[in-house]
Amino acid sequence: MTKPDELLSAIHRAVAEGRFFTTNHAIVEGQKDGVLPQEIEAVVGSGHLIEDYRPERDECLLIGYTERDGLPLHVAVNFENWDSVRAKTCYIPQTDQWLADRIRKQR
Repeated sequence: MTKPDELLSAIHRAVAEGRFFTTNHAIVEGQKDGVLPQEIEAVVGSGHLIEDYRPERDECLLIGYTERDGLPLHVAVNFENWDSVRAKTCYIPQTDQWLADRIRKQR
């Protein structure tokens, strides 16, 4: 299995090489929080890994910050087919669910 830092580098490289797309769901969810599609792509292209869901599924959660107002932005990324990487959904983390934007609160 790929190490987390290698996974992140591969995701960043996929974006840089144009092997990235954003699902309609991610765009709609982003719009609810005032997030632009290019901000989603920027997070996937340069964000940090905060949750790795492997080996159960080929997905991870990245964090970055919006360009316009510096808000934290989480983007769930799928890479089951390494021909491309896709942003499945995104959201501004809510303080009732996250500590310091990166640590999921225990339920």
